[in-house]
Amino acid sequence: MSLKQRIIDIGKVIDYFSSKYENIILYGLSFGGICAAIATVKFRKVKRLITVNGFFSFHPKNFTRKQAIALWMSILINPNLWFEVYYWLQNFKPSNISVPTLVIYGDKDIVVSPMQSISFFNKLKTNKRLFPIKGADHAFINGDYTTETKKVSQWIKKNVI
Repeated sequence: MSLKQRIIDIGKVIDYFSSKYENIILYGLSFGGICAAIATVKFRKVKRLITVNGFFSFHPKNFTRKQAIALWMSILINPNLWFEVYYWLQNFKPSNISVPTLVIYGDKDIVVSPMQSISFFNKLKTNKRLFPIKGADHAFINGDYTTETKKVSQWIKKNVI
């Protein structure tokens, strides 16, 4: 499924739920982070954004050498991926996000560099909070994150409810 189609689908879900709910919150994990960020700008009914270990950039500094080679090989082999990159570059505008945004990342994530979340956070010009989770990997599988979960819940209560 293309990035553009994902954004269209998110818009349809937002339209459906916004007739029943005022506080539409988008939550994006990994590649879902870029989708949620773009959709937040496109659809004004979104009131809050939360990203977790978001994949936001094709910049080589955000990849291991192996990941960068795999990405560029995929783009060379599949020319349609150039359209995805073009759509991404045209529509990903973090400085245009105007809703309160929580950016969460695991500092031990080896799938998506924590620098992607930090860079995204630094480009935001809205009410924002950066929340690193010490010792967390990409899927938050290993570890006890009870304390961090409570802090995230506090942010949500303060900024959403």
